[in-house]
Amino acid sequence: MESRSKLRGYFTIIRPMNAFIALFTSWVAMLIVVQPLAFDVYLYIGITAFFVSALGNTHNDLMDIEIDRINAPNRVLPSGILDKKEVRRWIIIMLMIALTSAVTIDIRLQLSIPFSLIWTLFNIIIIFSYNIYFKKNGFIGNFIISYSVSAIFLYADLLINQTILSDAGLIGLYALFFNWSREIIKGINDIEGDITCGVNTIAIKYGAKKASKISFFILIIGVITSIPLVLENGSIIPIVLLFLNTVAIVKNLQLIQDPQPQIAYKTKNFIKIAMLIAVLSVVVQQIVLIIN
Repeated sequence: MESRSKLRGYFTIIRPMNAFIALFTSWVAMLIVVQPLAFDVYLYIGITAFFVSALGNTHNDLMDIEIDRINAPNRVLPSGILDKKEVRRWIIIMLMIALTSAVTIDIRLQLSIPFSLIWTLFNIIIIFSYNIYFKKNGFIGNFIISYSVSAIFLYADLLINQTILSDAGLIGLYALFFNWSREIIKGINDIEGDITCGVNTIAIKYGAKKASKISFFILIIGVITSIPLVLENGSIIPIVLLFLNTVAIVKNLQLIQDPQPQIAYKTKNFIKIAMLIAVLSVVVQQIVLIIN
């Protein structure tokens, strides 16, 4: 009975839903670059994404154990299902799996530079740094979260095309800046809770008005990164992006005029939906191209 409980704990602590989303997103990114690869390469890319996400989530719970004893006592660590030593060993095992899978990608693609390994190590360092140092630093923390959303798209473009200016990379940049803008707006919505938790967001440091202006500036950079996609001919992408960009700009301008939490809430939710629709529109377009 205890062993079954521990197995459940090892599975639960990785936040499997998030890890499977990372796996699925890695395949979506590879679909966007439209480069036929052997099945096992896709498999190893998915495995790497899954375990990088899983070990990041597990490391986060390890860092937050004292907070979770109060706020989430039923989680794996504070409830005693697993202890710190067991979780550290689990993190090491997942780290080895992720790095081995990344090395295998480089070997299978016969890369002269172990790009997948370097990229995986870099992203693990970024995740650990966020968990340890930057979680309560609004500006840097917001950027790291946003980068993590875009990382797999940037990786796919760099791996196949050695650029971040093809469709996958541009979608990655679009997601990075849109999500960064959203995270700053989220700080306006969460200002009371963040003050209580000691999170030093831009909204707390400079005020909601200035935070809304900074989020608008970052959003405009995201819109600029989408221009090459908007200029593509013979696809649904330009229409979709023009609509999403226009509405996002209007909503952010409304927030600047009246930077209240309820408006920030609606704006951040729209930006999240806009990012998902943008990615889906590119995926649909690539599927159409493959079929034709």
